[in-house]
Amino acid sequence: MIIDAYTATITSDSVDVRIISDSPKDITVLIDPESALIINPQIHVNNLYFFKYRCNTPYMNNWKSATADNTPYLNNWKSATADNRLLSDKEYTLHMSQDQEKKHEIRFKTLAIPPGQKICRFGILTDLHIAHNYIQRPDSGKRLYGKALELAQTYITEIEKQGADFIIFPGDTLDPASKENITLFTDLKNRSSIPFYPVIGNHESWGTGDGNKFNRLFCAGENGFYAFSVGNVRFIMLSTPEQSSLYPQTAQYAWLKQELEEHGRSMNIFLFLHFSIILHPCVRGYKNDGMQQLYNSKELRELLQKYKGIKAVFAGHKNVPSKIMHHGIAHILSPQLIQAPCGYDVVDVYDHGLTKTTYEIDEQDYVWQSRMAYGRGWQERYGTEESRNFTLLF
Repeated sequence: MIIDAYTATITSDSVDVRIISDSPKDITVLIDPESALIINPQIHVNNLYFFKYRCNTPYMNNWKSATADNTPYLNNWKSATADNRLLSDKEYTLHMSQDQEKKHEIRFKTLAIPPGQKICRFGILTDLHIAHNYIQRPDSGKRLYGKALELAQTYITEIEKQGADFIIFPGDTLDPASKENITLFTDLKNRSSIPFYPVIGNHESWGTGDGNKFNRLFCAGENGFYAFSVGNVRFIMLSTPEQSSLYPQTAQYAWLKQELEEHGRSMNIFLFLHFSIILHPCVRGYKNDGMQQLYNSKELRELLQKYKGIKAVFAGHKNVPSKIMHHGIAHILSPQLIQAPCGYDVVDVYDHGLTKTTYEIDEQDYVWQSRMAYGRGWQERYGTEESRNFTLLF
């Protein structure tokens, strides 16, 4: 019987549903106006069978991970035809049944599309923790460090296939920025068909890491802060390897003020950094370990509030999908590939808004491994549905 089912992604282009069952028998799925039979579960872990269903997608795909017994892959994606595309900003109910058991239902609402022309699409891959010497053990715990390079390679390619114009890496891409790990990231960058825009995190400089070299090679200079524009959108990339990185006495703080004075009233502004400048729900209360925010976060928030063009601040580090609106600015956290919910974000930017979508990786056995390491608390790692998939108007 079906034990659980949930929506990993919700847009008008693609609704990705993951289904967990204690039986390998076929699952029938019905969603107006289409129905399909999902056959051949691709992954079998701990006496559970993992199915997936994607409606309304323009392309088919396979599971990207091995089954427990290494059996050949069989495609169990099911797609709607082009004339059965789901509508944006509309509620749907998806019905599932298996072997005449009681039906399981999921209700969801597709994202609204912001007004105006689409400006760009970009992916966010944060906290990859790529390292050349990680060895993955079956009981390696919550973070699947040994899978970091493999998943980075896979989902850089996947983001390219989804039509992204570039990928942003909000810190802890390398663990640390050693000579060997810099070579790995350089190879990934050179093989990619789209630009990379990284910023440094706290892990690049640990141990044998060379944060200055990382900045010189990937972040437009040794200081590690830079900016670029796409249409009427200004992307401000901040260097925060430490929680004290943006004190007013620093050159970066002066540069940020100059950027905001020049562009903060006439363009839409997105900021990217590793540490957040607001305390998100995932680390409030007893969960607050003091390693979430920059030390002068309050002062930075007050600075940003002076500029009407600032629309969103994207951060990594804690990696639980989250969105907090504060004085009209969206503060957003993105997930990481190697820890539940094991995903990445794709952002579509329009003249008057954006959509942010979280995609869960296809390697459901990896996802399950990280979940089980968390025990009963794994659901908290997923945040709310509105934190994973949302439309922001501006």
